[in-house]
Amino acid sequence: MHTRDDDPYAEVFRDLKQMNKKYFTFITTLRTQVDENLYREKWRSECGSTNLLLRVQLLHVGNSSYSIQNELMHEDDPDHKLAVLTHHVTLIDPATRRPVKLPQEFTEKNKKYALAESLPYRVTLTEPADVNSIHGYWTTIRWSDTDIYKHLNTTVYLKFAIDAVYDAVQQGKFQEYTDSEGVFKIKDFVMRFAKESLQGQKMDMELWEGPVVSSSVQHSHGCEDSCHLLRWVRVPTQI
Repeated sequence: MHTRDDDPYAEVFRDLKQMNKKYFTFITTLRTQVDENLYREKWRSECGSTNLLLRVQLLHVGNSSYSIQNELMHEDDPDHKLAVLTHHVTLIDPATRRPVKLPQEFTEKNKKYALAESLPYRVTLTEPADVNSIHGYWTTIRWSDTDIYKHLNTTVYLKFAIDAVYDAVQQGKFQEYTDSEGVFKIKDFVMRFAKESLQGQKMDMELWEGPVVSSSVQHSHGCEDSCHLLRWVRVPTQI
């Protein structure tokens, strides 16, 4: 990560970089919001020559976690957010793979830079209105789906969810969602993680149609009981 020396957050992220050399950092919740204009070719071509700015801010510092927000905007219109990514990260002991407290020095030094005293958002769980409307889909985690921590890469959860939605659409399970354009356009998705997903494990997905298409993702360890991994993902709404 590169920061300017005159950036007030430069020291914060240098401290995070040093801390990450000793600990793992697992994302526990994540939300991404995308401006629908990014999917419009005419709008993209008109703005193609404009420089983009990325603003990274420390939102919250807790006991064993912190929250970061990334905002993408045009240089000539910094008030218009093209995309906003907010993620809550927990510090993990590499040996036990369990949460540990943030170093006291980091907390005391950098908490003053946090923009919020409480968590920026909380994930609300959803349930289908009609259990008979649920569409099931499953896949197996491959080695290429994992990241440096040897668990399923965050972006692959979304990929699995999109594959599941497309499978449901192809089978005519949804009334309001079609693949008429051959592509799904994601405006807003939220993920909450409860446990790691590892290579070779089976991912079971349940989808249902509502104001948005929702997906409940689980994995199983070759036994009857399944463990909730990703409680729900807000995935493709067509624009």
